[in-house]
Amino acid sequence: LPVDPRILLVTIDGPSLKKLGQWPWPRSLHADLIDRLSAAQPAAILFDVVFSEPGNPANDKRLADAVCNAGNVLLPLLREGPASYIQPAEQMQPLLKCAKGVGHINVEADNDGVVRSLYLREGPLDAMAPQLAWLAYQMGTQEPTPMPAESHGKVSEQWHREHGIRIPFIAAHSHFPSVSYVSVLRGEVSPELLRNRLILVGATASGMGDRFATPISSTLGTTAGVEIQANVLNGLLQERSIVDLPGWLAALMATSVVALLLGLLLYRPRYALWMTLGCMAAALIGSLALLRLGHWWSPAACLIGLLLSYLIWNWRRLSVILAYFGWELARLD
Repeated sequence: LPVDPRILLVTIDGPSLKKLGQWPWPRSLHADLIDRLSAAQPAAILFDVVFSEPGNPANDKRLADAVCNAGNVLLPLLREGPASYIQPAEQMQPLLKCAKGVGHINVEADNDGVVRSLYLREGPLDAMAPQLAWLAYQMGTQEPTPMPAESHGKVSEQWHREHGIRIPFIAAHSHFPSVSYVSVLRGEVSPELLRNRLILVGATASGMGDRFATPISSTLGTTAGVEIQANVLNGLLQERSIVDLPGWLAALMATSVVALLLGLLLYRPRYALWMTLGCMAAALIGSLALLRLGHWWSPAACLIGLLLSYLIWNWRRLSVILAYFGWELARLD
């Protein structure tokens, strides 16, 4: 997808670590950053930094006050174990109460270890949390919008997931506009650049924070968690989140294309190879067209079915021909 101009990253990068010192930083620094950002009146401030353990009481109170004064700060939740989120210490409760919203930042890795999807709502059945980027999207649009997709999965009796989507990543050669954490903190960034933006704060420095393999990792390496959140938000803002087709519909489409090929083989057997290749091309084009419309239908099962149908049909045809020649030879003898 193209990059939505409303998104801006404030990155905890190498220069910031060099100038502000080793991580973790005092929470008073985060409070100062929030004050700087809030003064520029952004649409929302999404923090992809977890504050679950208490620190210096004075700094914790300073951070909570800054979040309360800003009124548009979103904070993350992390999953702990099979059936709960990490519960912040009692000293951190004022911070969560001041936040505009609290959402999860969990992602789903496929069997090959690549992150391509997530759920917009998940958690214990009695305490399900929305996805953090979804909360930022709602603040950016100011309109009540239903979550895309109705798909859901149950990992266990204690953990439920709803509204699964695939992440529409931006092109590998493009990038989200970003400014360094330390530049904002020192007032080197113009307030006009921050005004009405959806600001995502997170770590991108090498060896720091959560990093994942994604479909663009072959050219860019692993992707930082805050950049995954930015991709999710980018897709939501453009209404281009990708939803899996229901299993029964995907199976029906694959079966229909295979049935079409079998019918054509009976009608025009002399063009068997070209008809098979044509049906394969139709399956690939159909999958691409659905993807453009925001639906994912994997053509793999259909292509395998078409190939097997062609091979089995050829084997049966050869078997019939051999049987015929055997009968003719026997009659000639």
